[in-house]
Amino acid sequence: MNILAGHPLIPGGLLLDDLVYKMMVKNCVERLEPLFKKCLPEVVEACIASIHDLKRFATGAHLYLNEALALIEADHELRLRFLENSPLSQEELEEFTSQYPSCKDQLQALFDTYSVTNVITKNLSSSSLTS
Repeated sequence: MNILAGHPLIPGGLLLDDLVYKMMVKNCVERLEPLFKKCLPEVVEACIASIHDLKRFATGAHLYLNEALALIEADHELRLRFLENSPLSQEELEEFTSQYPSCKDQLQALFDTYSVTNVITKNLSSSSLTS
């Protein structure tokens, strides 16, 4: 876990993706189960900074996708980082949720909340500039 979280040059999401790929090639991806069971909050914090990282995560840990999203939703800093790093079209969201339908409502609500918050923030900042 420390390697995923603390590598100075390579983002944790890419390291996790590489690890999952190697375990899939060896046909033993289930051996990653203890990592996700015991360290899911740390994995989410270190490895999921965008929707692209979430896709990589889902490749090896789709059973933990809803839990990972719940952790992102619950933590303001993780949520903000995830949403700001995930410029997402409706088509991309639909593509992702068609592969992982169990998280559709959760992911849609996350992005909808962010969109509304951005509109309100922009309106407030533009009205304060004109005042």
